[in-house]
Amino acid sequence: MFRVGVVGIGFGLGVHVPAFRLDSRCEVAAICASNPERARQAAEKGGIPRSVGDWRELVDDPGIDVISIATPAAVQRAVAERAIEAGKHVFLEKPLAPTAEEGMALVGLAKSRGVRTSMDFEFVETPGWPELKQALDADELGDLRIVNVDWQVNSYAIQNGFFDSWKLRPDEDGGVLNLFGTHTFHYLEWLFGPIRRLRAHLPGLPGLPAEVEALAWLQVEFSNGAQGSVSLSSASFQGNGHRLEVYGTRGSARLDNPTKDYIRGFELEVGDAKSGERRRYELTEDQDPQRDGRIAPVSRMVRRFIDSIENGREGSPGIEAGWRVQRWIDLARGSARSGEWQAFD
Repeated sequence: MFRVGVVGIGFGLGVHVPAFRLDSRCEVAAICASNPERARQAAEKGGIPRSVGDWRELVDDPGIDVISIATPAAVQRAVAERAIEAGKHVFLEKPLAPTAEEGMALVGLAKSRGVRTSMDFEFVETPGWPELKQALDADELGDLRIVNVDWQVNSYAIQNGFFDSWKLRPDEDGGVLNLFGTHTFHYLEWLFGPIRRLRAHLPGLPGLPAEVEALAWLQVEFSNGAQGSVSLSSASFQGNGHRLEVYGTRGSARLDNPTKDYIRGFELEVGDAKSGERRRYELTEDQDPQRDGRIAPVSRMVRRFIDSIENGREGSPGIEAGWRVQRWIDLARGSARSGEWQAFD
């Protein structure tokens, strides 16, 4: 039985805790918040036997085998570093760290200590995404030509005028690139292979403080020659949701979720260029309306993570995937400042 300590009482309590509980090999033994009283309340709410007000105490506990972290990147980096040093396996959120350089330090540390890691990139486990990858791997669309991502929503913070929220500010590990771009860079390379270079524009928006990053436009070029465009916005009132369009030499695909639930609601269609026919996939989702839709995909990642601990092999996506995504985030911000294309070193 793996005893799990969770750091973070927002996404950590709401998603990490139930996701780990769905694996019979895990016991959620403790939860940590920024102070003892908040931790006590979270433990009581979640039926967790122990609460801790200092993450160092939790990480240093020899009775804890796994640390699951759901905090902003700067805190996560510090927690992960101490946990890995202590030989504990670590489940992490994105972004991995404030910068790719700090992320690479964690990658090296994890390798040197021989611990297993996992990054929570949920879309790879969300209905519609694995089916699209299978179609691509089966060469149903032919050679890749064009990829378009359009992700337009109105975030809770912007809708309610909480402009001081860390989730809107890159200097506090938030902003649209850290919240949406991390997912996007991961699934683009998971589906279509390595990105070769990118160019980015991060314009300000009327009515929002200059420190808020709510819009990102990116042009990406893949190593296979395909071209892509990405539009990410957390300030689009009644936005159209999340759509991925793929165009190849023999067909096309559209993965679309117009709902407010960013996990549930995707629909996948794959078209054949020769016949002109389009096939809609029947997707099976977690239908319990009382349960957070993110729990099911995260639980599948947790299962693979625990498998990797048991078999002694790094899981996927591991910490190196988190570093690679953070490197693209850093390059996108560099491109926005310079106006130039940026390539992965």
